[in-house]
Amino acid sequence: MFKTAHSMLAATRAILDSTAASQKEVAVLYAARLKVLVADDEPVIADTLAMILEQDGYQAEAVYGGRQAVEKARRWIPDLFLSDVNMPELTGLQAAMEICTIHPGCKVLLFSGEDRKSTRLNSSHITI
Repeated sequence: MFKTAHSMLAATRAILDSTAASQKEVAVLYAARLKVLVADDEPVIADTLAMILEQDGYQAEAVYGGRQAVEKARRWIPDLFLSDVNMPELTGLQAAMEICTIHPGCKVLLFSGEDRKSTRLNSSHITI
C-alpha cells in the first residue's frame, strides 16, 4: 500500500507543480499549503493518504465517500481532489465531475485498486 501511496503522492506533486510557471511560483504554492481532499470508502486508506500529505506540507482532509467529498468541497475549496474510483452511492468520477463544476480550478487524480476500473475510465471518454 505504501509503495502505491508514494506513487500517488509523486503524481499529486507533479500535478500541483504543473500549475506554476516558475520555481518561485512553486515555492509560493507550497508555502500556501495547498488543499488536498482525499476520498476513499476505506477509511484507513483515506486517513493514511491524508496523514502522509500533511507530513509533506499539504493541508489535507479525508472523507469516506463521493457524496461526502462533494459536500466537503462546497465548504472547503480543494486545490486537488484525490479519490478512489469505485465507491458506493457516488463514484469518485461522479464526485470529481460535481466538484469540478463547483470549483473549475480543482485538479483531479483518481486511483483504483482494481485494474479493470482503470480500463473503464480510459474508455469512458469523459473530460473533467
